[in-house]
Amino acid sequence: MNTHTLETSYSAVPSARREAWLRRRIAENAVELSWLKTRIVADFPATAAEFAPPPFRTFSKLRLVQALMSAGLWAQVKSWIEAQGLTDLYLAAQVFTDDDERFTRGLAALKAALGVSDEAADAILAQAEIK
Repeated sequence: MNTHTLETSYSAVPSARREAWLRRRIAENAVELSWLKTRIVADFPATAAEFAPPPFRTFSKLRLVQALMSAGLWAQVKSWIEAQGLTDLYLAAQVFTDDDERFTRGLAALKAALGVSDEAADAILAQAEIK
């Protein structure tokens, strides 16, 4: 129904019944729009790729520090960050992701410097992962 027809029809209804008439028209239009929405969703179904998790993992900075503290490694990691001159970058970071080259290089260097196995590092990272 076009706007002109709606306005003409609306003005023809006595004022005492306008609200009920308007509610009925809104309900009718809602049904039409609901059908259209259902049709659009049916025509364009979401693919699994749209809902797939990102190809990288994201880690909470706070949870990572807590996991490192629990493992007794935080003091050493903090000293390493300061020695590498990375304090400003560390403080500015909100999260860490394993697709960031600086993070992966730093992780490899830290594992070597602290003598942490891949399994132990993965267990610490698992505690900090944001899912």
